[in-house]
Amino acid sequence: MLVFESDNIILPRVNKRYTKNFSLTTEYRNGKKLITDTMFYNRIKQIEPPYEVVIEIVTHHDIDSSVKPILDSLQMSGIIDNDKNIERLVIEKTKCKRNEPNKLQIYCMTI
Repeated sequence: MLVFESDNIILPRVNKRYTKNFSLTTEYRNGKKLITDTMFYNRIKQIEPPYEVVIEIVTHHDIDSSVKPILDSLQMSGIIDNDKNIERLVIEKTKCKRNEPNKLQIYCMTI
């Protein structure tokens, strides 16, 4: 089930998570909030565990730094009860040029 889709998103990244005084950066908070709020307002009901999550990203960034905030958003939006119940995680990256927009699709289903 498709739970999130965006054709132009600033991806939240863990390595951009904290400022010098260890507070969350605005970029990180806004990116994570956008994903969480979009999933929440689409009124997708909670999926029963165990979970399979497929993340398709078009970006020039490293993909590993965006995975944690995406999984947290799935949990915060109520689609999954806990990200520890994800038993299969598939991440597919398509590389794009630096000046092209990032794209993101997230699918979540019961195994």
